[in-house]
Parts: sequence; structure tokens; C-alpha cells
Amino acid sequence: MPQLLDKSTVKTMSLPKDRYMKNTQGHFILKEHIKPIDIERNNFVMQCVNKVKKIQKQLKELKKELTTDLNTFIQQTAKQYKVDMGGVKGNITLMSFDGNYQIKKQMVERISFDEGLQVAKAIIDECIRIWSQSSPGELRAVIEHAFKIDKEGKINTNAILALRRLNIKDPRWEQAMQAIVDSIHLVETKSYIRIYERMPDGKLKNISLEMSSL
Repeated sequence: MPQLLDKSTVKTMSLPKDRYMKNTQGHFILKEHIKPIDIERNNFVMQCVNKVKKIQKQLKELKKELTTDLNTFIQQTAKQYKVDMGGVKGNITLMSFDGNYQIKKQMVERISFDEGLQVAKAIIDECIRIWSQSSPGELRAVIEHAFKIDKEGKINTNAILALRRLNIKDPRWEQAMQAIVDSIHLVETKSYIRIYERMPDGKLKNISLEMSSL
């Protein structure tokens, strides 16, 4: 019978790491009770994980370095015109002299909606009921798509915001659009640096570091 040690037991004693392995239930099992193939599989997986984590760390350092270098270059350019930018904000695109390479820094904001979005949905539903005889089916489809929740329980932020671009002159609709605006909260702002290379067909393609696209 394999010897099992739970987490609470482990806290009160010191286990030699070379003799025990933790399973998916959090139990520590003597290696002598584990099949050799399971140990080999675990070792292989951890070797791969460690390689990827090493590269991930290097990529984080590269992103930090590129961001610093890019901001420094922009500040130096500003000094030529005697401008104090007080920090680099917004989207930036730099191009090589021959036009074959581009560096793009993009700022992406992630937003969320509070309960005001449900208020807006209720007002919009009321509008649809009132317009039932005159509103086109396409409009209903657009609204249903905007408020549709995906498998992860999330809504399509862009689709919600796109409703504000619809040219509908109705006080109730305008009230709903204002409720959407008031419900918006900025969660975080992330910066992305992408480098593009011009392909033989003339199109610029992102130099991807995603393994799935390599």
C-alpha cells in the first residue's frame, strides 16, 4: 500500500524531495511506489515547462527593454523640437528607411460594465417592444448579438459600444446609450509592441513569437 502524506502532515515535517512526489490530489507519495513511466513522464513535462519558462522570462525582459528603448528614442526626438512630452502615451509607429520593417506600440484598454448595462438593456428591450411594428429584423439581430454572452460568460465589448454608432433618434434609445456610457469602467491599460516585416507580396506581416504560428 503506497504511503500517502497529505498537505497538513507535510507542513509539520520536512520531506526529502528526492524521495517523494506530489500527485494531483496534493498527496506526497514515495517514488518507490510510483511507476517508472509516470516518473519519466513527469520529468519530461517539467523539462519542457522549464525551457518555456526560461524563454518566457527572456521575452518579458525583451519587452521591457524594447519599451524603454522606444520611449527613450521618442523623447530624444522630442528634444530636437524642444518639447517635453512628459511620458510617451498613445499608439506609435516607427518605420525603417526602406519601409520593410515597422515597430508598433499600441495601448489597449480593457473595460468592464457595471449594472448600468442591464438598465440599458431593459430600456432597449422596451424600445423594441414599442417599435415592434416598424423596427427591422436586422436591428433586433444586431442588438441580440451585442448582448449575447459567450461560453466563458463574457459579453462582446466592441459589439456593445457599436450600438452607440446606430443613428436612432429616440429619447429612450438615447437614454439607453447614455446608460451604457455611464456603466463603463476602465479595468486596465496594456501596452503591446509588435514588429512587422514586409513580405514578397508587399504586405506587412507581424513577426510572431507565438509557437502556434511558427
